[in-house]
Amino acid sequence: MLVALGATSLAELDGNWDSAQRRLFHHVAIGVDSDDRDVRAAADRLRAQILDGMGTGQTQYDYDVEVDFGLKQIALTQADGPLAADAKTLKLGDALADVAKTTEALAKGLGRGTSDKRRPPSRKLRTAIAECAASFNGVHEDLAWFVGRTPPGAERDKLTALLVPLEALLARHAPAAPAEAAPAEPAPGALAEPPKPNV
Repeated sequence: MLVALGATSLAELDGNWDSAQRRLFHHVAIGVDSDDRDVRAAADRLRAQILDGMGTGQTQYDYDVEVDFGLKQIALTQADGPLAADAKTLKLGDALADVAKTTEALAKGLGRGTSDKRRPPSRKLRTAIAECAASFNGVHEDLAWFVGRTPPGAERDKLTALLVPLEALLARHAPAAPAEAAPAEPAPGALAEPPKPNV
């Protein structure tokens, strides 16, 4: 539900993504200052193509754009990517694995796969509500089953106390009774049904 409502868990996922980006930046920055010319050249290419601004500008992006940026970083540096050799030169394997993991987690938190855009909030919310309802129903049924089969005493009292808030929730959200169908209007020209005699 928290993810569906865009609550604190998204901020946490974004924080993890930002941390992975800062770690990647620091690894590349070490290469920029290397004594080895080849390492410096690799670091310069990586800085220009997989980082933004001074190196961490990507951490200020919108969540969806961060996911897209992370996917681009991985595509450029994976085994068949154009910067794969440079990433290997700087030994970025662990840092890039963190980027991949946090990008996938952020995408999932947004309700999107790593290749599509996020689902509409209304659809995410409907799905989350259905999952919550199924979970609550399962817990309610289990508790009711145990209450009915536990002899009177402390254990049964504890189970009954656990059941109380769920019963209250059901009472607050009981389905509305179906409305009675209105009597059908007689068709034009049809004879009305004669009144029934009082017996």
